[in-house]
Amino acid sequence: MVGQKQLAGQLMKLLIPFLLVLLFIPEKESLLCNEVSTLKITIVPTFKGSPLEQDTWYVTRNGDSIQVDKLRFYLTQFSGLNKNGEQLIATDTAFLVDAFDATSLELSIPLVKELALESLHCNLGVPNKLHEAGALAGALDPINGMYWAWQSGFINFKLEGTSPSCLTRKNKFMYHIGGYKEPFATTQELHFEFAKNIDNNLVIAVDIEPFLASNDLKTTNQLMIPGQQAHDQSLKLPKLFTCYEK
Repeated sequence: MVGQKQLAGQLMKLLIPFLLVLLFIPEKESLLCNEVSTLKITIVPTFKGSPLEQDTWYVTRNGDSIQVDKLRFYLTQFSGLNKNGEQLIATDTAFLVDAFDATSLELSIPLVKELALESLHCNLGVPNKLHEAGALAGALDPINGMYWAWQSGFINFKLEGTSPSCLTRKNKFMYHIGGYKEPFATTQELHFEFAKNIDNNLVIAVDIEPFLASNDLKTTNQLMIPGQQAHDQSLKLPKLFTCYEK
């Protein structure tokens, strides 16, 4: 019995210095803390560089008057590198951005290292594994109106509005760009390189004017299914996006 008490006392003497070291390690250096920081990204929808608003008329460079009712798209699979090529971000989270829902315009992404970014990468659209998984929850819930069916998958980018140039019912234009099966896959990669190291607050701006101006709204105003046209239109989308420090 006495021997056991002595052994316990010796063990405590050995453990106390170790416990004191753990107690005074700063939180961000703790061996138990993997996420040391968060990357904050603000999405800014625009038209010719001005904030995009509902119930507001705009004019494209082609002279088409337009009003946007809906702009939604998926951003997925964020990754980021520092100047040493170290991976700072790795997340499979799918973000559904709605231009007219302020809560969806603020993204928070955990960083695996608290170091400045030199490049940022993500997908515009849903990766194949999620298309093939079918309807899911959260941002991928069919209730969001971004899911067709298991054969066609998700709509990656949705733009709807009104223009007198559209010879359609109520002058509506609808671009539902999706489809994941080759050769007509529509998920596109976004790459942003920074001239200097960026801290943890970024803006990703999306300007829809070049996309609308690239189409003749009299004839190309309805896109609702996967296929060659959807693929061709998806190739235009990465050019709408820019990224800069907030």
